[in-house]
Amino acid sequence: MSDSPYPFRRRLLIQSFAFLTGLPAMTGSAAFSGSPGPFQHPGMLHSASDLRFIREKIRRGEEPWSMAWKNLLSDKIADLTVSPSPVPNVLRGPYNKPDIGSSALGRDSGAAYAHALIAALSPDPASAAPHWRQAITLLDAWSGTLQSIEGHDQKLLCGLTGYRFANAAELIRHAETAPAGLWASARSAACQAMLTGIFVPPIRNLFPQANGNWDAAMVTTLLCIGILTDDRALFERGVDFYLHSGGNGTVTSYIYPSGQCAETTRDQGHVQLGLGMLETACRVARNQGVDLYGAADNRLALGFEYTAKYNLGDDVPCDGGRPGDKGRGQFAPIYESVYQHYATEKNLPMPYTRRVLERLRPEGYDRSQPAWGTLTAAKDFNKAPVSGDLLAVALTSSLLPRESDREIRVSSPSGTLTATVGVKDGAFTYSLKDKQGHPVLLPSNAGIEFEGAAASLTGGLSLWEVVGARREAARFRLYGEHGEQNQTAAPRLPFEQRILTLRQNAAPHRVLRVEVRVYDEGMALCLTLPPHRDLATQSPTARERTEFALPDGAVAYASYASEDEYHPTPIAELKKGNWLPFTVQASAKSGPFLSIIEVDETAAGMPQTVLSPSPVKKNTLVTEALGPVPVGTEVSTPFPWRIVLAGETPARLAASNRLVRSLWPESALPSAAVSDWIKPGKAIRETSLSTPGGIATIDFAVENGLSYILFDAGWYGPENSAASDARAVNLDPARVKGDHPGLDLPKVIAYGKEKGIGVFLYVNRRALERQLPELAPLYESWGVVGIKFGFVNTGTVQWTRWMRDSVALCAKHHLLVDTHDWYRPVGLSGTYPNLLTQEGIRGNEHMPTPRHNCTLPFTRFLSGPGDYTICYRNNRLQTTDAHQMALAVLYYSPLTLLYWYGKPQDYTDLPEREYFRAVPTTWDETRWLGGDIGEWAAVARRSGQNWFIGAITNETARTVTLPLDFLPPGTNAKWTLRTYSDKLGSDGKPETTIVRGVSRISVTNMPVQRGKTLTLPLAPSGGAALWLTPA
Repeated sequence: MSDSPYPFRRRLLIQSFAFLTGLPAMTGSAAFSGSPGPFQHPGMLHSASDLRFIREKIRRGEEPWSMAWKNLLSDKIADLTVSPSPVPNVLRGPYNKPDIGSSALGRDSGAAYAHALIAALSPDPASAAPHWRQAITLLDAWSGTLQSIEGHDQKLLCGLTGYRFANAAELIRHAETAPAGLWASARSAACQAMLTGIFVPPIRNLFPQANGNWDAAMVTTLLCIGILTDDRALFERGVDFYLHSGGNGTVTSYIYPSGQCAETTRDQGHVQLGLGMLETACRVARNQGVDLYGAADNRLALGFEYTAKYNLGDDVPCDGGRPGDKGRGQFAPIYESVYQHYATEKNLPMPYTRRVLERLRPEGYDRSQPAWGTLTAAKDFNKAPVSGDLLAVALTSSLLPRESDREIRVSSPSGTLTATVGVKDGAFTYSLKDKQGHPVLLPSNAGIEFEGAAASLTGGLSLWEVVGARREAARFRLYGEHGEQNQTAAPRLPFEQRILTLRQNAAPHRVLRVEVRVYDEGMALCLTLPPHRDLATQSPTARERTEFALPDGAVAYASYASEDEYHPTPIAELKKGNWLPFTVQASAKSGPFLSIIEVDETAAGMPQTVLSPSPVKKNTLVTEALGPVPVGTEVSTPFPWRIVLAGETPARLAASNRLVRSLWPESALPSAAVSDWIKPGKAIRETSLSTPGGIATIDFAVENGLSYILFDAGWYGPENSAASDARAVNLDPARVKGDHPGLDLPKVIAYGKEKGIGVFLYVNRRALERQLPELAPLYESWGVVGIKFGFVNTGTVQWTRWMRDSVALCAKHHLLVDTHDWYRPVGLSGTYPNLLTQEGIRGNEHMPTPRHNCTLPFTRFLSGPGDYTICYRNNRLQTTDAHQMALAVLYYSPLTLLYWYGKPQDYTDLPEREYFRAVPTTWDETRWLGGDIGEWAAVARRSGQNWFIGAITNETARTVTLPLDFLPPGTNAKWTLRTYSDKLGSDGKPETTIVRGVSRISVTNMPVQRGKTLTLPLAPSGGAALWLTPA
């Protein structure tokens, strides 16, 4: 789990946004009363004062409370004779089909809340007692039974039911009239464990591609569970999502400045569900001193007024089509609370909401909403209504032409970078400069093109609205290279966020949302296409067109295939199809350096993107997706993050890659449930495909600090044959010669388990595509720990989604994954951390040049881990042994393959094995010490108290100086430095002959201290590996 990015004590920079943009500011957003302090209990839908007020009104028989109270008592949801219907594994499909326990969960959660509310409001203990007991019975039944909630609508179901259970539990624990000791602490704790362990994990990151009512329900449940469990970070997370997430449930995404809602063109039932859940979130937050009602100039009020007016039978202007007729005039019980807040307490005109309430009062039960609004929220409906029409003002304002030329400047938190974003000549445009004013990116356009009859969103746009704030990203991971696995001290990345809403000037007035984040390390840009119902009859597909305009004289490191080399190329000479990451030196003489990267944060399976020269703009590259994207007509379509990392030097550029990791999705796998089987580590390939070889390789792994062995291609037959069956051992005769002892795979797996060594199996895509649904449970039953995917297809939506679904299936069966050959990371390891690494790199199997190796840290490794497959002491290598040793630190891969072409007997009596034994594959801290693309590179990484340094050079010998200021301060802090460098012959060059048992590495020891500088000579094509331990 991660900390909330929302800074609880910091108010939004509202006035500065209004000044910069000239557009409506988010006035009143998240106004906190006082310091955070402890939560108020009870403090979700009802505070202690609320409950006292209502009880007194009921006692006096005053209306409308008296009638509403009688309706609650007589409703079937409050029937004391109905027994709970808990189901261990609930499944809800699309629109609740199939329904395995889903309706029961909805009904029982509503009943638990209703009974707890009745008990808390009952005039005497005797009448309250049976309802207290019934509420507890319902909560205990589900918390003692429920094991999982799954299915297409899993997240929605968690959102719609979790807050009800939480409110019931809150009233039982904290209502003034609840008898002491009413609910045993163990059973109360079990309920909390159910909510935090089953309801929270699926909704922690909302669901950006779903309709906004999903997010609104999930926000409400996050807030309520945060209060119940006194989890401040979870509560703040819900506040942040309501205000800033950019998803469809954010208030400014769901409700447009006109009051029209994102689901207006869908149907009125879903619109009212979304509005009701947003208002419920506001009510909960208000009881903790947080004003969400005022966000974006009381945007919620406009949404209610617009929806009420249309459902009362009046016409309203509508962008993107016409309002949906389905459900028109059928009012959900959501209007009382919002009217009382805005009209009664804030004196804002709400005439249409008032007219709805005149029809509805008293509000009753609803299977999706908290309900009973008149009973719990009514204040004073009899005072004269406030004159005026809030909606009319908003509609007039929102329909006025916005300026088609409007740009704003957004600087990173420390002023390192400044982006300019907005609309120019009717198109979205952005640019980026460094602190000295040097251009990183020149003005570039971005938009969406439709393939079909739909008008594209690349021009003819106006800037409709800008909202945003300073935020922080901190995402906990199971493992990482920057300490992401430290749950209490994961690295925090502050950034300035702006979410721009762009609108077509001409009908059908479609909307495009653009989220921009500016960090000290770079910027990120994400285009989102909200659902447009008018596209349903056209079934269009879309392609993102984002430009990257580069300065004159820029030089790119071009790569045209997954395992290609990198070619320094002037921008004007680039060809089509440049793979990402795409690294550029903005000036041939100096920096800044930048790299263009993509992250699919939603893990939705977007097609892979390459960059190609624009046919009409000089020095400009444009995104070219390898296939179109289907456009959602009922859900949003978020396109991948376009990231531009920036640094004054190559080392600064390499250090900025933590920005990329921060945008990876959070895990879909609860850390507590997977930390015992998702374990990074080192591995060796077993080359003989035999039982004796497997046993010997396991023994070698134990002796040398490795975690896994791998049986590669050939164990189940020829990998490229469709006839090969990966469900059984059937050795490839082309790989097994002579008198072969055979492979008893169960015996090897069992021996490995006894020794603490896991076994990976390689499976080619031909078998994976046919057999993976069978292989995953089968391999789990065998005791296999992971699969190495071979030669997977990549590029199109079909294959990126196949990859996502395949890794998810492996996670279900506790299988780790290493993907070869062409796949490159775009964030899937964030969602499914069982994907430890992937190739997508010209690794050691190609025996690449040292110049290539010195390029990779500043190109391919910026996007994520790479399985380089270190081939230590192979006579075909173009680099030295010390160079290879340094790569184990320099190249980040949670699963690191060592000794790729070797056998255990090849490495006996080599002193450098102690280094490979000690070096980890994940890190608590990373410091880049220096480098130049293609020339040399040096990095220091910490694990626990130990520091490891890897330094390499290209074909040129050089001496590098490395400062030791990364060591922790302290006058007496002394360290022992062990250096592994290349032995030099009498000619001053590294030794080239390989003799078994004879090392070509020189090992030296010396004391060092913080503040000193190391002078490190590197031989041609060589390197050095260093190990620092506290003295």
